[in-house]
Order: sequence, then structure tokens, then C-alpha cells
Amino acid sequence: MEISARFSIARRRPLAHDRAGLKTAVRKICCQGCGATLPVSEELRYLTCNYCDARLEIVQDSATTYARLLDEIADRTRRIESKLDAIHAKERLQALDEAWQNYLASVSNKGSNGKLSPPSQDEAFGLLFIGIFVTVIAAFLLASASLWLIPPVIALGLLGTRHFYRMSMLRFRAFDDARSRYETRRLALTTRIAEASRPAGK
Repeated sequence: MEISARFSIARRRPLAHDRAGLKTAVRKICCQGCGATLPVSEELRYLTCNYCDARLEIVQDSATTYARLLDEIADRTRRIESKLDAIHAKERLQALDEAWQNYLASVSNKGSNGKLSPPSQDEAFGLLFIGIFVTVIAAFLLASASLWLIPPVIALGLLGTRHFYRMSMLRFRAFDDARSRYETRRLALTTRIAEASRPAGK
């Protein structure tokens, strides 16, 4: 129940009567928003200060009565939710990075120095150049034996070169798409973590 904190003079008496005729004690509290003194009855749970419009929660026990700003409670709740969101985002980011490293190791060629070489256009163009070069050398070597062997050797060489070049380009495009999706998801998670970790009011 939320009511205005400005009471009439008649209701500022130490005891008030409710509809059932029972006496209800009236206590005074200090508004946490502006410091004004506010009278409250025992059954009151929420009120709004008429002086500063602060929304207050009235906490009462046998020993004391005091007010808490509901806005502060809401801000604290939002901060806790932001921290939890940042934790979950960090966990997802870690899982995403681990999955990417596993995928990278599965599609990459490992060099003699242990360095991973992922699929690339340079690899595809390198295979194309090597295939053409080997085809030309084979045709040249067979030219002295029989000229009839040159056309089929060139045809087979070019077909094989085209096949390996296309396979290499398909691997590169699949890898490039996966990398693009990974980078997009990672950027979204890092942005989410930064926003959740940002101090309130900034």
C-alpha cells in the first residue's frame, strides 16, 4: 500500500483509530531522499514522500522503524543482474574461444615448427601454380617420346589441377565463413561484457 507521506494534523497524534476501532501507533521516520520527518502507522508498508517524491519501503520491527529507498533497492538489483549477465557472457565467450581453437586445429595444416596454417587463398593459388607447372614439365618430357602423349597428359594435368584448386577454395570459403561467424559472436559477447561491467551512471 503506497500513500502520500503528508498527513493532516489530526493524524499526527501518537495513536490513531482504524476502521475497526483499534488503536494504531504512529511513528516518525526520516525520509532517505530529503531527510524530512514523516509520520507512519504500523500497518504502512510503502509510501511516497510529498517533499521529494522519493518512493520508500517502511521496515518495522519491535525495536525500530526505518525507511529504505526503493530506487536504491532497484539499482542494487540491476547491478546484481548486470554482474550475473557479465559472468554468463564470460562463460559463453570462453566456451566459444575453446570451440574455435578446436575447429582451427581440425582444419589447419601443422608445419614443422608446430605452427598451424589455416586454409587460405594463397594455398589454393599455390596448388594451381604447382599443378600447371607440373603439367607443363610432364608434357615437355613426353614430347621427345611421342607427340601423341602430350594432349592427354595436358588434359589430365589440367583436370587434376582444377580439382585440387576447387577443393582448396571450398575449404577456404568454409573456413572464412566460420571465422566471420566466430568474430561476430565474439564481438557481441565482448560488447555485452563491457556494457554489463560499466559502472552505473556512465
